[in-house]
Amino acid sequence: MTADETERQTRRDSLLVLLSRAQRGVLSRAEASLLRAHVEVELDEADEQRTETAEQHRCALAAVLARPSETPFAELTEYAADALTRSGERLLAAERKLSDSETLGHKLLQRAERAEERAEAASRVGTRYLGRAERAEATLARSRALARRIPAGSPQGTAAVYAERIKQEQQR
Repeated sequence: MTADETERQTRRDSLLVLLSRAQRGVLSRAEASLLRAHVEVELDEADEQRTETAEQHRCALAAVLARPSETPFAELTEYAADALTRSGERLLAAERKLSDSETLGHKLLQRAERAEERAEAASRVGTRYLGRAERAEATLARSRALARRIPAGSPQGTAAVYAERIKQEQQR
């Protein structure tokens, strides 16, 4: 297996793991970005394969047309038919691979976009909970400061506690 094939297999294995995590809805932002990058590489490689196949087809046709003019027509026709058949078979195989890659690429891209949306939604929820936690800590700090200033059980202490509760209710 060549280095390129090993790299591609590693990337595809990574894609499968990322897709599984995306399907379960546990994909992080970093993983969503990695998923998108892998999909873009797959799409680029599919485009390159299509270009290479078209170039091979042009070369085969040029080889047929470059045959000496004294070559008998039947031999030229047979040679051209063989060359075009081989080129056509390679083209069809490449088109199948390209189609498979594009289909996979589009599916992966859609999953990556959904995973990014889920990650952003989770981030918003986390931010909201963080704000609530910070407000709760501030309230606790005020209550502790108030408790240190006013003796427990005194009328001032009870009134201060009620005033703090009313203030908290108004802030919500």
